[in-house]
Amino acid sequence: MIAKITHSKHIRQLPLAVFLLCLVFYFTFYIFSGQRNLFAYFELDEQLEKAETKSQELRIYQKKLETKIDALHPNHLRKTALDDELRKVLGYVAEDEYVIFVNASDN
Repeated sequence: MIAKITHSKHIRQLPLAVFLLCLVFYFTFYIFSGQRNLFAYFELDEQLEKAETKSQELRIYQKKLETKIDALHPNHLRKTALDDELRKVLGYVAEDEYVIFVNASDN
């Protein structure tokens, strides 16, 4: 009688053990495979870091452009900024100046 009671107690716990084992297997399988696995997480994390770096570089470039635009604004125009821009974009040179062209590959 005692052996029968112990045996039935183990049988009642078996479905729970099988369920827990399947649950552990399921989560372990999808950690390493599947669309949102652990490797995809690390790859996305790396892409995020690259995107943040690029974003920071673009913010710095944007600030430089904003400074340049502000210098050329008609309400507070700086003559030197306008002169520099004319020389760069249109190639203007004063009569008493010389232009020396340097090939970039010679550096």
